[in-house]
Amino acid sequence: MEEGPDRRVCIISSVEEPSLAGIAPIRDMVNLFTETHGHIILVTSERLVEAMAGSSDKLECFIVNRHSNGQMPNRLVQYVLSQFRNAKVMLSVADRTDEWFFFVGGDTQFIPALLAKLSGKPTHQMFGAASKETMKTYGRGSGILVPLLSFASNINSALATQLIVYSEHNLREYGLEPFRDKTVVNHRHVIDFQRFRPFVKLDEKEEVVAFMARLAHEKGILEFLDALPEVLKSNDNCKVKIYGTGSLEQEVSKRVKELDADERVEFVGWVHHKDMPDHLNGIKLLVMPSYAEGLPNVMLEAMACGVAVLMNPVGGIPDVIKDGDTGFLMDGNSPGTISKRILEVLEDPALESVSLRGKTFVEKEFTFQRQVEKWRRLFY
Repeated sequence: MEEGPDRRVCIISSVEEPSLAGIAPIRDMVNLFTETHGHIILVTSERLVEAMAGSSDKLECFIVNRHSNGQMPNRLVQYVLSQFRNAKVMLSVADRTDEWFFFVGGDTQFIPALLAKLSGKPTHQMFGAASKETMKTYGRGSGILVPLLSFASNINSALATQLIVYSEHNLREYGLEPFRDKTVVNHRHVIDFQRFRPFVKLDEKEEVVAFMARLAHEKGILEFLDALPEVLKSNDNCKVKIYGTGSLEQEVSKRVKELDADERVEFVGWVHHKDMPDHLNGIKLLVMPSYAEGLPNVMLEAMACGVAVLMNPVGGIPDVIKDGDTGFLMDGNSPGTISKRILEVLEDPALESVSLRGKTFVEKEFTFQRQVEKWRRLFY
């Protein structure tokens, strides 16, 4: 088996089409593997393949779309069919693949995982989403789908040569304690500090609080909305912006209108990643009351822009955010807790110094070269 950067990797993901959620993680992994591998084969949805166009002359793409429209049993049928499509592509590229890498939905692809095991080549399973809370969201009303996804993920973990998590905290969230001996901690997060940087000092900004995440139950968006009446009543200067798209978009839009605070609360919706630095520089505090996370990219990008962040300490977040040092943490994500902490943080005299320490931290830890070195050590 070849050693070093001439090795060839096949990345298998399973992302619902159309989808935007997997673009940043897949883009980051392709960029990193461009430095650590000789050739990259990407098996994923059409939307993600389009996003990867021209990213590397080492990249070869295969489109396998997965549609999950409707209710059971259609969703189950599409889920299984996508696995056979992925397996078919894997068979066609097996003779020019040195190792398999499952990521962004790949952890529930048990047929491709079995095929990878039978190939006798190293299989890396990376967990980067929001654990079983995400499964619950996608499985609402589908009964058997959630236990099936959990079972498939456990089988894949047993079959894999190596498991990769963003943080030690993810071991419990993903139920990976039985596989601790073959689990390592690493991530794919790289920040473009030429783009994500402060344009405006924090103390010169309006008191704009923002939610930026997928509009889904596990992100705590409904709890955030329930916290807003108290925040708006107690702080006359505070304004709120809500960014994102997802399954709860109609519900979020409805609740924002019911707040009857058009001049102070804005539902922005989805924005293109290229426009994110401008939007981040327009806010003072980013709030993410998630039930589960991997390591949220938007949190790191916000910190790079000098934005203060208030997070629920789940997933890899406590590895980055130390309360009152590099950011702020909340003790749970009930509406009362969220509103209380938002009001406290906005009044904290150390707000700007905390945001500056957060900026310094991500500038040190999330450079491209630092991540390339980590992945080289991991593979070689």
